[in-house]
Amino acid sequence: MREQDLRRFVKEAGHASDADALGRLLVAALDRYTQNAGCTIYRRQDTNGWRRTEGTLAEAPDLVDDNHETMLALRAHDKALQVRAGADALSAAWAFPMSQRGKLVGFMLLGPLRNGDSYRPDQIEAIEAAVHKVGIDFHALRIEGLESELAEERVDVRMLRAQLATAMALRTTE
Repeated sequence: MREQDLRRFVKEAGHASDADALGRLLVAALDRYTQNAGCTIYRRQDTNGWRRTEGTLAEAPDLVDDNHETMLALRAHDKALQVRAGADALSAAWAFPMSQRGKLVGFMLLGPLRNGDSYRPDQIEAIEAAVHKVGIDFHALRIEGLESELAEERVDVRMLRAQLATAMALRTTE
């Protein structure tokens, strides 16, 4: 039942038109799937690291440095990995990359199961597939946003060129 719900969400996620809404929906779907283990999504917000955008994993940090060992591992291996415990731990059990053409565009941290059990390999595979697909959807929404901005800029450029041509024509007739 939970696996079918996650697959259904992944299929429907491609129709989202807002990245923030998509992030909230992903968190809700994963919380249902993991019975509220908690998860947090991170997306690049600047050149220095990753910002928490949505999530229910309360202990997860708001920012993760680009050179954190988990970030380096996600970039190097581009697959789900267990988070190492340590002084600068991310308060998560697993990390899942969101990659587009080999480039990390986001990631998700997942908390441990509340009953103390370990995740089964099939559960990790299902979550990894869902996170990967939604990562592609995030990237597509970003591209659509950039295309929309470009179209608006082109309209502005055409208008400014027309105004400049008019001003130049008026100047030469004076």
